[in-house]
Amino acid sequence: MAAIDIHPFQPVIISALVFLLLGLLINNPGCEAEDILFSGESLDNGASLQYGAYNLVMQQDCNLVFYQNGSKLWDSGTAGAGQNCSCSLQSNGKLIIKEPGNDQVLWQTYNYGFHDKYALAIQKDGSVVIYGPVMTKLHGAMTSDE
Repeated sequence: MAAIDIHPFQPVIISALVFLLLGLLINNPGCEAEDILFSGESLDNGASLQYGAYNLVMQQDCNLVFYQNGSKLWDSGTAGAGQNCSCSLQSNGKLIIKEPGNDQVLWQTYNYGFHDKYALAIQKDGSVVIYGPVMTKLHGAMTSDE
C-alpha cells in the first residue's frame, strides 16, 4: 500500500479553511435577495426591490412604481389611494396593494393560480415577472395581445 505524503502545513491550512467557512456560516444573517419577492412577503411603505438600474418601489402615496435609472417605466395607478400601503405576493400568485388596517385591496394582478410558492423577480432585461405554476409579466417586452 502506498503511503500518503502529507505536507507538515497541510493540516493547519485545512483547519484554517474549515474554521473560516464555519465562521462565515454562523455569522451570516442569511441571504437576502434584493430583486426577488417570495410569496408571503411584502414590500412595505418605502421599500424596494432592485436589480442593476431597475427599482420596484412601494411609495408612501400607495403607488407601486417601476423605475430605470430614476425614470418611471410603469406604475400601479394607485397614487393617493391611501397612505403607508404595502405590496404583498400572495400564496396564489396574486400581487396586491393594501393600506394597513384596511382589508380593501387597492390594486391587484388578475392572475391567480394554485396555492403554491411564487416569486416576483426583476430580470436582467427589465421585465418584472411572477414565477410559479402560473407565470405573469407585470412589465417588460409584452406583445400587443397582452
